[in-house]
Amino acid sequence: MTTENKSEQAPPFEFTVVEDKGDEVVIEISEESYQRELASGLAPEETLKPGKYVGKRGGFLERHPNFKGSSHKDTKIRVAINLDGDILHYFRMRAQRETADAESYRKLINDELRCVMEREIETRLSPIARELLNDERFLNALKEKLRDKENAEDLRREAA
Repeated sequence: MTTENKSEQAPPFEFTVVEDKGDEVVIEISEESYQRELASGLAPEETLKPGKYVGKRGGFLERHPNFKGSSHKDTKIRVAINLDGDILHYFRMRAQRETADAESYRKLINDELRCVMEREIETRLSPIARELLNDERFLNALKEKLRDKENAEDLRREAA
């Protein structure tokens, strides 16, 4: 496990937007920013060298067309976060006790975060909304209505 002294953290990656053309953006990496990245411990192949780079905005969905239709719940996204050492230790020990696999601590953390999120969402719902979300007849009628609306929009697009 690596530890990190917050006072010794490298500043965030820095760049300058040189040109912004809506879908296309040109950024510039300065020599100073590049050297700072190297001094923070990154290898040259792990950071951008000084110069200008052209990027395309909004290209993610073009490169991952199936992402749009997938549920956020089913999509795993890698993130890097700093956790207090005792929290990480707690989840690793709990994972080892419950599953005999200390590496499954990530799933335990995800499950706990989901519980917090769902509990917060549940407490924000009005009693009427809660009742409707638990009513199968209402949900089926809503599903049908949304399907009809989507079909009507598809027909309008085809006609245009």
